[in-house]
Amino acid sequence: MAVIAVLCELLAAVLLAAGIATPFGVAVGASTMLVAAVATNLKAQARWNSAGGGEYPLVLALVLATLGFTGPGSLSVDAALGLPSSDADVRVGIAVVVVALAAASVPIARTARAVRQSREQQMAASR
Repeated sequence: MAVIAVLCELLAAVLLAAGIATPFGVAVGASTMLVAAVATNLKAQARWNSAGGGEYPLVLALVLATLGFTGPGSLSVDAALGLPSSDADVRVGIAVVVVALAAASVPIARTARAVRQSREQQMAASR
């Protein structure tokens, strides 16, 4: 899973830095950061970054989601090619958020299940 997360982060970074296929890059990056935030919160049982929680990746996911609503701007490959994503609107932003949430749902469920099983095993071992 970690290798997939790294590849997703790298793909999102390249796409966003160049302004290529921005909605796809935003969805990939936001879903990866959302999974990281939830996994960190579940593992650390804390929200704030100073306590080991996933506050920082959650902020990154929200910033990326915002980029889904604003678009890449005029200095991007998307704009140079005349792609509609260069002038993002509410529909594009909502679609990006929905795709990011859908993509993150399975890894989040798997992580929650793994953390729950780990805690149950620790409780059983301590008895």
